[in-house]
Amino acid sequence: MKKSGWNLGLCMVLAVTLAAACGAAAWRHVELSVTETANMNSGASEDAVLVQERKKVALTFDDVPNEEYTAMLLDGLKERGVKATFFVLGQEAENHPELMERMVEEGHLIGNHTYSHVNLSQLTDSAAREEIEKANQTIERYTGQPVCFLRPPFGAGKKELEQELEMIQVLWTVDTMDWACQDEGKICETVFSQVKDGSIILMHDEYLPTVRAALSVIDCMQEQGYEFVTVDEILMD
Repeated sequence: MKKSGWNLGLCMVLAVTLAAACGAAAWRHVELSVTETANMNSGASEDAVLVQERKKVALTFDDVPNEEYTAMLLDGLKERGVKATFFVLGQEAENHPELMERMVEEGHLIGNHTYSHVNLSQLTDSAAREEIEKANQTIERYTGQPVCFLRPPFGAGKKELEQELEMIQVLWTVDTMDWACQDEGKICETVFSQVKDGSIILMHDEYLPTVRAALSVIDCMQEQGYEFVTVDEILMD
């Protein structure tokens, strides 16, 4: 802002100088140029704001809920006014009903991550169906709604079965590899180096460095004009 004001002041000084040397016609010409430049800058600023408003990303967490860290993550999300997508393990939902209730009450999107974290691609269709449907039944007790989104563990699903069950598979575009490094700085660096408008970020809330990194990512990216949304807004946009 200071630099723009300085440039405008300089233009006005030049305008006065030219007016004195070349007369009123020159003055009107420079005055018009200053006005057009200001309008162009204003338009560019408005365009920049519109671009920023369109930058949406989704934070997603697998293996939820976690007894030790999910509540901490929920506290941080609530403080920042951010909604995330949680892919729930049915057996963990049964073990931590209070966390399930809180996720639903606070407006987060709940998806299916199977009942017991199995590789669906290595199961028979009937066994895979049981894993998905059992998790759905558990989740629906808390949401009161059919579960639409499925993230198969290891990203290995059964496409035909998922279509038959009318579920939408959700993978990711940014893999933080948080489970491997468990380092807040590295997790943040991975996100910042890969994220763009429409990214779906994969994390796991069972590690303290991940929770801290997720909140740091939110703080930094909100300052850059990013909006954090649930995956349905990314997929259906």
